[in-house]
Amino acid sequence: MKRLSFILLISFMSSCVTKPPYVSSDFRTLVSFHKKIAILPVQIHSRISNLRLDSDLQRNLFIALAKRVERGQSSISIQNYQETSRILKSSNISEKIIKDIDKAALCKLLGVDAVMLSEGFFRKHKFNDVKVSMQSSIYDYHKGGLIWRKELTMESIVRAETADKLINIIITDMAKLLPY
Repeated sequence: MKRLSFILLISFMSSCVTKPPYVSSDFRTLVSFHKKIAILPVQIHSRISNLRLDSDLQRNLFIALAKRVERGQSSISIQNYQETSRILKSSNISEKIIKDIDKAALCKLLGVDAVMLSEGFFRKHKFNDVKVSMQSSIYDYHKGGLIWRKELTMESIVRAETADKLINIIITDMAKLLPY
């Protein structure tokens, strides 16, 4: 039994693929001026027919980051995700077009120093297992461009692991890796 547990643990650890994040050359300087960020709605890209997620990924990412702030592990202020969604909706900005909008303009509209744009990718993997990736990017208000990007990927190792469960594990891991 212990051997099986050890093998499952090693399989789980190796199933989460990570590469170093992209960081702009002026990253440290720009991040030092950030007081408040907004988490934009998470865009979903799926190659799985009838993918149904029980989670609101924007909400879950907000909660994961807010917990880090509560514990004193991060000092950034995070705009409430409901406020972000309300402002975007009142400005007729849908989730489908958010990626194409100038990020400095979004920061100004939302009243924040930076915005975080995340995308979730879901696809079937070998033997009908699920492969889930999440890419998060931070765009600075003053630069108007990308200053940080990180992608995490995880595959199900047990059939009981759903896409919903995997993406929420990735969200928790992503919150720990953010540069705040």
